[in-house]
Amino acid sequence: MGERRLAVIMIYARKGEVQEVRGIVGRAIRSSLGVRRWLEDDHWVAYHRREGDQSPRYTLYVTDAEMDRLVGEIEDLEVGLGWRLPIEIFHD
Repeated sequence: MGERRLAVIMIYARKGEVQEVRGIVGRAIRSSLGVRRWLEDDHWVAYHRREGDQSPRYTLYVTDAEMDRLVGEIEDLEVGLGWRLPIEIFHD
């Protein structure tokens, strides 16, 4: 299956749009990885609010295959919404 490694999803939305983007990304995490609750299971998903000059972000642990599923889910949601989410994804 592969080793899970840290992934970070940075949210670069404007102040009034952060909640919407956060919800969309959270929905993609839940549906693509089967995560039911944050800070549990093998994925250890956490949401970090804006801190100082750092953008809000999700952190989670995923394999390469899980990351591919998550990115695919996000891309599908973007197509359905008709706009690209203001996010950046990093996976060690």
